[in-house]
Amino acid sequence: MSRIRRVARNSIILGLQQVIVNLLSVFVVGYIARKLGKFDYGVFSLAFTFSVFFSFLGDLGLRTLTIREVARDRDQSNEYLGKIIPARLFLIFLMTAAIPLAAILSRYDSKTIAIVVIAALAAMFEQLSRIISDIFQAYEEMGKVAFRDISVRLFTGITSVVVLFYGYGLVAVSWIYVAGAFIGLIFNVVLYHNRFLWPKLQLNYFFIWTNVKGGLSFMVIGMASTLYARVDVFIISKLLDMQSVGIYNASANLFYRLGFIADAVATASFPAIAQLYWNERSEACNILSKSLGGILIIAIPTAVGGWILADEIILMIYGNAYASSSFVFKILIASVPFMFFSLQLNYAIGAIRLQNICLKIILLSLVIKIMLNIAIIPIYGVDGAAVTTFITESIGFVMFIYISIKHFELSGIINIVKILIVPTIVMGLSLYLVERFGLVTSILTGAITFFFMIFLVGKNEILKIYHVVKHGKQ
Repeated sequence: MSRIRRVARNSIILGLQQVIVNLLSVFVVGYIARKLGKFDYGVFSLAFTFSVFFSFLGDLGLRTLTIREVARDRDQSNEYLGKIIPARLFLIFLMTAAIPLAAILSRYDSKTIAIVVIAALAAMFEQLSRIISDIFQAYEEMGKVAFRDISVRLFTGITSVVVLFYGYGLVAVSWIYVAGAFIGLIFNVVLYHNRFLWPKLQLNYFFIWTNVKGGLSFMVIGMASTLYARVDVFIISKLLDMQSVGIYNASANLFYRLGFIADAVATASFPAIAQLYWNERSEACNILSKSLGGILIIAIPTAVGGWILADEIILMIYGNAYASSSFVFKILIASVPFMFFSLQLNYAIGAIRLQNICLKIILLSLVIKIMLNIAIIPIYGVDGAAVTTFITESIGFVMFIYISIKHFELSGIINIVKILIVPTIVMGLSLYLVERFGLVTSILTGAITFFFMIFLVGKNEILKIYHVVKHGKQ
């Protein structure tokens, strides 16, 4: 199987996994938001967002470094893992202790701190699971990771709905997420045991220190990326109130969950680009170009369709209590093409050991976002936070493009954009015409119209992409 075809296969596997997981999660979170109410849902959102802030402590960049190094030299992977896993275990337990301590220092109320402690336990089990998931990713065996994630999310989603249906509240639902993360860890241990030999763990402080230094850029990138995506929730909790957190996070939750599409493609292409760039640069560029083309075909109609149907989407998932969140969703959904493109380029630049450049872009975007949020949120509330995200996503997109064209030959991207213009316009018109018939009818009509038109307008380009994916050559 050619590398580009393997990347396409893994992208599809991860994409389908994320479609299932995120569709389930969207409706589960919508049900949770309805049952808990805006205040308790705000506490729930903040607590689990707060735990994500400290995810960088769980690996200090060693996660991405592990994937890259194991992908580059699989023959020596067991020895490498044996030396790196002890460091990752220590960092995970350090992270788990830091999360509740930071919540206490932030002076949240006792109820919020209690939920943050529960969220920290869920984060601990999830980080332990990722040690194993990263190994499967490095070997480009995405199916096992997908199966595990689907199983865990099914358990978490169904159990959460049952618990809320029988009248239990915030605390019970939070513990369900801990149980789900623990089950996912056990699942991964079993999968690893059936596929690989367990590495012999050893403490090599020089090796650990060398790798920590090598992973620091990835760590800071991860930290800055996480803060970038979540800092608005924290600022809203301090400048406004928990109800505002709930209203904003209703839309932000949907927006960031859409990132699974770009993440699936970027995750699948990362090890291939890391391995091929130095020896077969043209093939690495080919993989990146086709990945970006596929992302655009999804991102642009998603942004347009999401804007048109924003009111109906929020109403169906969250109910009338969250109607004020629909404008937030409109602004955020318009950022999707920028977010998707930037994420793929971020991974690609990191794969060729230029993560320091990614770090500078993300840090600059983070500083801009924090400053704009502090200035705008007190005046325009949660709508201002959404506008800030749109502005910073656009700025990050421009910077990533500028850097990428210096190191990759991105062929065919302009042609894809031209091909998408007419199908997107026709799709938008069809959505306006059928909007009154309901959300499901609108989405199906829009999707059918778009793909029918794109086949008519861009048949040759689609066949070209298919040929490259199938045969692995231009």
